[in-house]
Amino acid sequence: MNSDPLEEIPLFNRWEIIVGPVPRALRHKVHELVLSSALPRIRDWLNERSKLEPGGAEHLKFFYCEQGERFYSEEDERSSRSA
Repeated sequence: MNSDPLEEIPLFNRWEIIVGPVPRALRHKVHELVLSSALPRIRDWLNERSKLEPGGAEHLKFFYCEQGERFYSEEDERSSRSA
């Protein structure tokens, strides 16, 4: 029996993480938010999709609004996928 859940995910599932530029004055704050909020959310988001069939595309995006000091995520709707 395999105890590593990552080995159960088919190799054809591809994921990509893109990080945009962050102003130097905000780097520490955004770094902390990524570690405390974004990474746990990404882990959960990927786990929710571990049994999906290939095809389609989804996006989970994170944003930091300096004016309101708000860190939030947006998720695209599922397309061409089935559970």
